[in-house]
Amino acid sequence: DNPDRAVSWLLRAAHGAEALPSYAAARRFYRQAWDVARSSAAGNGGGPAAAARGAILAALGVARMSVIYNASEADSERIAHQGEELATREGDTENAAALATFRGLIILGSSRDRFPEGLALVEAGFERAQRAGLTAVARNISRGLAWAYLYDGQLPRALAIFESAVREMEGTD
Repeated sequence: DNPDRAVSWLLRAAHGAEALPSYAAARRFYRQAWDVARSSAAGNGGGPAAAARGAILAALGVARMSVIYNASEADSERIAHQGEELATREGDTENAAALATFRGLIILGSSRDRFPEGLALVEAGFERAQRAGLTAVARNISRGLAWAYLYDGQLPRALAIFESAVREMEGTD
């Protein structure tokens, strides 16, 4: 058995299925990669770097599939949260910010009562990326944040983010 190699191949299969597109298959492969990577990391007392990296990437895939393609797992929120904690422990600010954002977006769509909690997570992911100087990541997260503000009826805040992103992209061309 080589769990790190299995995770690597499962992630490749997930990327391939996502590109086809076959979102249900991609979701299953990401979930399998998550299960193998987490099991491997747990068996190694938190896991070596390869197991942790595989778990982070698998969690990111599960969360992304849930948010972007509406191909969710019943426990997508939990996986995103655990992936975010692992990324934070590993010093992976980029993926920690992305996972916080995806988790927030999963929560936003779960129930009206939890909308403020989800919005706070998306805002935190955005702020984390900005503080770390991850401009491209912050720009990507800003789209989700702007949509969250739009859904919340905060049109001026949503427009300000969209306009800022457009200005930034025009300046980098």
